[in-house]
Amino acid sequence: MRIRIISLGLIAAFISCTGGKEQEQLPFMDNLPYYVENLEVFGLNQEPGRAFHIPERNISLNGNWKFRLYDNPLVVPKDFYKKGFNDRKWGNIEVPSNWEMQGYGQAMFRNVSAPFPNAQPLSMLERYQKILDDPDATAQQKRMAQYRLGGGQQNPFTVHVPDVPMDVNPTGAYRTEFSLPSEWSGNEVFLRFEKVASAMFVWVNGKQVGYNEGAQEPSEYDITPYVTKGRNTRPYWCSSSVTVIILKDRTIGAWPEYLMT
Repeated sequence: MRIRIISLGLIAAFISCTGGKEQEQLPFMDNLPYYVENLEVFGLNQEPGRAFHIPERNISLNGNWKFRLYDNPLVVPKDFYKKGFNDRKWGNIEVPSNWEMQGYGQAMFRNVSAPFPNAQPLSMLERYQKILDDPDATAQQKRMAQYRLGGGQQNPFTVHVPDVPMDVNPTGAYRTEFSLPSEWSGNEVFLRFEKVASAMFVWVNGKQVGYNEGAQEPSEYDITPYVTKGRNTRPYWCSSSVTVIILKDRTIGAWPEYLMT
């Protein structure tokens, strides 16, 4: 029998979504650009999409999580996801929530534009410049190229797609613990996030599980190999921890998460 756990909405899932290519599972914290700037990688180890359903046997992970907001992903402690990491000086955050609404970072109104100035890929900019420099280009072609290139001084924070800003990019780190009831023993266990934005990395018990980047869609992971058994003197067969790191691209938070079987 499959046991499903539905958990944090803003956490990434793990299944390859790259058109059939097998992805390298490089260590997350040492290879952030590989995941967030690689146009061929936008998910890792996620379960296939399915119709919405919360099984009868589920545990909600909503509630208080340990939380720390960093200016960028490069300053997040490399070992923050390990079980023995000391997070006693971290704050707490309510899940589900937007971290900006909980006193962390700065809220940013966003309608249809990106939350940071962006430019076209350098290859495209070079192409338009060649049109402007081409004496045989028509006036219409030059006008369009000039329009695409824009005018005036470029914003120093402009991002060239697919580059991701690493110096100024608010990054949230989440940690929590959970226990599974004894009747779940012998079943598969899944971790589900109902809503995820930007880029998210997930670990369970210090082991990297999955990655997701997207526009706040659900993600689900099979965490059966990562949960560990606890003592049998209590009505739980395992006690485990979940850690998540989220790179911001807009107002960010986490929405209903569950453990399911």
